[in-house]
Amino acid sequence: MIVRKAGDWIYVIPQVEHARHSAILVSYLRGEFLGPPVVHDQVVAATRHHDDGWERWERRPARGEDGWPLNFDNIEGTEHLRIWERSVAEACARAGAGAAAMVARHAAHLLSLHDQGTAATFHAMANAFRRQAWPGMDREDSRTCLVQSFRALFFSDAASLLALVGWEEPLDLCLYGPGETPHPVHGCRTGEWEVEIAPWPFATEELPPVPVRTYRFPSDSDPDKVLHDGWQHRGEMITLGTKVTQKSNESNVEHLT
Repeated sequence: MIVRKAGDWIYVIPQVEHARHSAILVSYLRGEFLGPPVVHDQVVAATRHHDDGWERWERRPARGEDGWPLNFDNIEGTEHLRIWERSVAEACARAGAGAAAMVARHAAHLLSLHDQGTAATFHAMANAFRRQAWPGMDREDSRTCLVQSFRALFFSDAASLLALVGWEEPLDLCLYGPGETPHPVHGCRTGEWEVEIAPWPFATEELPPVPVRTYRFPSDSDPDKVLHDGWQHRGEMITLGTKVTQKSNESNVEHLT
């Protein structure tokens, strides 16, 4: 759950809606950043389902001192781990072993920032799903495929969060092309729901505004009443038109190739 206070409003964005937003972004990436063509649809599916484990938590979310649900990055570690486990399981059930491998690898990368032991468990999980998903693929090729595809998921996840959470600090990300060639990508906020990306990694010269369904509450709302009645029923449902743009002075020769 993303909880963002902006102006006179409090915006609550379900994690699965953020994941849908991320999947739209990843679907626009140039094909060379998604791994071999045989897994492109799996990358989109993995991105779409990478936060499905949040659905149960969001029905009865933990709350902060102000009474509002906690933002996703303030969740207690043990609960966050359970959410990742559910997300991997749901990705497998809804999109197959390839998607589960990518989600597990994504979780391992994020968990490695705080807990190497738990990260190792998810690494092993990702490799098990990788072998199950692509049994006919050479071992090294399948490993490279997983690295490329998880990086595409990670990039789109971060770009979406940059727009939706409202982080002020820019992000330095990295996509991988054939042969695990790194392609650094820089992202920064340029407006309330807008992000600028450079160099441009997408297959089209520009992206249309990407819709995000969210719930909006006046900032003086009583969180006890909102949560007692069910925040999905109390909030005003709106659609944000998020924008992802390239630098206006960026020339074609600077695009990722």
